[in-house]
Amino acid sequence: MKLKSVKYVLGTAVKAKNPKPFMEKMPTFLKTYWKPLIITSVICLLLTLVFNFYGLYTNRFYFFKLDAYLFAVISLAHFVYFYVIWFKIKEGEYPDVVMRNLEYVLYALTLLYLYKVVETFLTLTNLGDYSEHLISPYFLPLGTFLLVVHLLLLSTTICLFFVRRWKIGSYRIDYLNEDIDSWNR
Repeated sequence: MKLKSVKYVLGTAVKAKNPKPFMEKMPTFLKTYWKPLIITSVICLLLTLVFNFYGLYTNRFYFFKLDAYLFAVISLAHFVYFYVIWFKIKEGEYPDVVMRNLEYVLYALTLLYLYKVVETFLTLTNLGDYSEHLISPYFLPLGTFLLVVHLLLLSTTICLFFVRRWKIGSYRIDYLNEDIDSWNR
């Protein structure tokens, strides 16, 4: 099936400059529920930040872990991305270079979230290795909860990339200079 790149403006057919066949296949869930998706992602990120200080084997919070604070500082880029997505959708603005660079940082954070999922999964599956040790009764429920939160954070982050592409547009920034004629000043 070939998609047409024709827009209808005031009843006449106009050739579209930027056909978006990808956008027409976007699930209605992401089209409609982008706000709850951002809110869910914020809640998951906050839970991840809090439980990043938690030691699953020892059932304690460790506030002197340097990597937990480093993760908190790095995740500030994700909170800024939430704000930028919300603002650009609400105001109907186009994507810009700063937003593109912020999304590139978020691609690296997505790899970090994937690492957190794998790390939590491996911790849960290695429970049998410590059968002689005293393990907290909250190990399995909290470990499962953390795994679900990490998976939800990873999936909502990836869905936000698609929402950005559908709602805000692609990072085609050459449109900024289309209407500028520097020879007729």
